[in-house]
Amino acid sequence: MKKVYVLIDEGCFDYEGSTDVRVYENYKNAKEDFEDSREQLIADWIDDGSWVIDEDDEDYFSIGEDGYYAHSHASLMVVEKDILY
Repeated sequence: MKKVYVLIDEGCFDYEGSTDVRVYENYKNAKEDFEDSREQLIADWIDDGSWVIDEDDEDYFSIGEDGYYAHSHASLMVVEKDILY
């Protein structure tokens, strides 16, 4: 069965949620986008000191506003999926 790799980019800023799903034919491309997006989130949000990294694993990354995760956060996740049809 053919596989695809999905990058799920989810966030909530001032209680306004958003989700972006990007699909790749190989893990390498999904991982490159994951790493680029991870670095951009760190550059945009961590430097001001009010956001903290919650998790930082190989295929999952999560940051949020310190003490207000439900209010403002962002996460990235790479998952492998089968193409069904």
